[in-house]
Amino acid sequence: MNPDMSAGSHNGISMVAEGGYQVAILPADGKQLTLYPSLQIDRAYYWTFEAKADNPGDKIYTSLWGDRGAKTIPLTSEWQQYSSMGTPNPNYQYFYFWSVAAKGNVYLRNIKLYDAQDLDIVVEKEWR
Repeated sequence: MNPDMSAGSHNGISMVAEGGYQVAILPADGKQLTLYPSLQIDRAYYWTFEAKADNPGDKIYTSLWGDRGAKTIPLTSEWQQYSSMGTPNPNYQYFYFWSVAAKGNVYLRNIKLYDAQDLDIVVEKEWR
């Protein structure tokens, strides 16, 4: 399932087309991109996305609402793929991304959401 970023809550986040992708630009002031896919409460979800930052070391936070599958990830200035996994909060069935104490813009593209039960193997990279 590929969540439609245009159907999310943008709160002043710019959306641009780049190389066949829809790219969300999260400014340094901590604006949040929220996506509203149709989720089942009793299922685990795995999501992947590509991200980069104007300033290497700036971070992005991603989570299903309620800190489920939450990760704060340091970024590079080149596109890299990242992932997370979690279960939905029964009261808030959406997930989001926001820049954390960034000095410049953070960029997101190619967001994909999977039902983890449909995956044969889920390998999750640990962020330290």
